[in-house]
Amino acid sequence: MVEGVALNHLVGREFMVGEVRMLGVGLAEPCAYLEEISGVKARQPLIHRGGLRAEVLTSGRIVVADKVTVV
Repeated sequence: MVEGVALNHLVGREFMVGEVRMLGVGLAEPCAYLEEISGVKARQPLIHRGGLRAEVLTSGRIVVADKVTVV
């Protein structure tokens, strides 16, 4: 979990979290399953706010408070 980072802008870009290099590959959009199990119409408010899917390009260590840095 991160805060203060515009994750949507990382799609198609490489970035670092701690020692790990990643590539933003797409937005993590909410699915209808959330509404089905909760009975709450929660999907629409979460569109484009569900997070980021990323491919890990290099291994390394990530610790709490590591910064997200675009490379």
